[in-house]
Amino acid sequence: MGAGAAGGSVLTLSGSGVGGVLSQHCAICGDRATGKHYGAASCDGCKGFFRRSVRKKHEYTCRFSRNCIIDKDKRNQCRYCRLRKCFKAGMKMEAVQNERDRISCRRPSYEEQSNNGSGLSVVSLLQAEMLSRQVASLELGSEIDLSTKQIANINDVCDSMKEQLLVLVQWAKYIPAFSELTLDDQVALLRAHAGEHLLLGVARRSMQLQDVLLLGNNCIITKNCPGMFFYFLLGDGSMSVSL
Repeated sequence: MGAGAAGGSVLTLSGSGVGGVLSQHCAICGDRATGKHYGAASCDGCKGFFRRSVRKKHEYTCRFSRNCIIDKDKRNQCRYCRLRKCFKAGMKMEAVQNERDRISCRRPSYEEQSNNGSGLSVVSLLQAEMLSRQVASLELGSEIDLSTKQIANINDVCDSMKEQLLVLVQWAKYIPAFSELTLDDQVALLRAHAGEHLLLGVARRSMQLQDVLLLGNNCIITKNCPGMFFYFLLGDGSMSVSL
């Protein structure tokens, strides 16, 4: 576990793994994989562990015989065997360093143009604000003539969700901290919050209406069509988010 333990075998950061096939399970601990990270299919936990180990140049020891079980429940018990399994799964030190180099090269571009020192330039904020307004929305206090609105069918609901998610993706790209994330992390973050984004959007547009939900494409879901609303709630999980 700790570096320099008596009788322990020291694992240094000098190994390389054997490439494997990307699967839905983490090649290190068997937890759900969130993508291919540093050369191997892995969960966020093992990805972060490998990144920290490489960047901080940790040296771990095994108190036993270097064949500890590394699974979802026991992955934190022996860092030596966990790191060795990362290398065997195909994770590479170079991938961590290259990622750090890319971030270092990218950071000055937005820091130099930042007027408030936070890394967010006024231009970036304005662009993000304009993108957030692309989806048609209900202006608070305005009158909406529902008689001119089309009652949504399944295709209308899907089109509205796609339109709103596209705006979400484009808006997120203007956030510097978001662009620093790996592509896998960007997609995972957007997918994790797509449902909340869709619900907040339709709630915002429908605040001044009664018994009606107003979609981004100006179609409506009435209280007489509860099935369509539940499709909206459940359908967001099947929408594809791509960058």
